Amino acid sequence: MPSSHANNIVQNNAPLITHSFEGDMLSWHFFHEQSLQLLHATAQILPTLLLGTVLLVLSYLIAGPLSRLLIKPIDYMTDSKLVHLVARRSISTLIILLGVYLFLRLAGLLSLQSLL
Repeated sequence: MPSSHANNIVQNNAPLITHSFEGDMLSWHFFHEQSLQLLHATAQILPTLLLGTVLLVLSYLIAGPLSRLLIKPIDYMTDSKLVHLVARRSISTLIILLGVYLFLRLAGLLSLQSLL
């Protein structure tokens, strides 16, 4: 009897294999299917990524001229070059940040819920 009891203890303490290895995961067909899915997903998101990139570049290009245009009312208030410089750079930074925000939204990397 003791030998059968010892066998039960050995069997009960044996590690259980919970996952099984499938040979399909390393086949060429699996990699082909995964690459096709990646290609289709890229093709679907590519137009929005291009639009986001165009908006980002456009916001960078118009930040300087638009900030000089928007700073005109400050010219009447003060003659300080420092105030003009800080206001112009602040406005251009906000315009560029708006472009970055639009790019991230269109790329799907930023959602409105993550900001709240």
